[in-house]
Amino acid sequence: MMEIALIENIQREDLSPIEEANAYKNYIDATDCTQEEVAKKFGKSRSYITNLLGLLSLPKYVQKEVINGTISMSHARVLSKIDDVDLIINLANRIIDEGLSVRELENLSREDNVVKKNKIVRTVQNNPRFKIYESVMRDVIGTKVQISKNKISIPFDSDKDLERILEILN
Repeated sequence: MMEIALIENIQREDLSPIEEANAYKNYIDATDCTQEEVAKKFGKSRSYITNLLGLLSLPKYVQKEVINGTISMSHARVLSKIDDVDLIINLANRIIDEGLSVRELENLSREDNVVKKNKIVRTVQNNPRFKIYESVMRDVIGTKVQISKNKISIPFDSDKDLERILEILN
């Protein structure tokens, strides 16, 4: 039911980026899906989902301006990468008052005194046995094999190559 409601909600044309981000966040919270899974389920890129969810870290004042349309999604995305709340509000006011372009905002955000939020670096720790299995399968099939998250991935170049692989796996 929630999935259907979210799909219907997202398909509304008048949905602001903040409202859309809240819808995705509610779905993630309710289903424990990853951003990657949500992106696939709703036909979006993972980076799109990540950028939208990043808007929810903006101060409420800035979020209201995004909802009202006085600050664009592109402006908000740049602001969401900044760690200093006072600076975010200051820059948001400059966007509204001075009409700063996204490019101008990006240039201001690159200055040395602007502290960016730390990027989260995730490394996937594969089971060491997977490397052995990948090697054995590569030797049997004759092509690279990748095992991760309970999935086996076998790339192929053509229909003929796929037929060859399927014949080997018979």
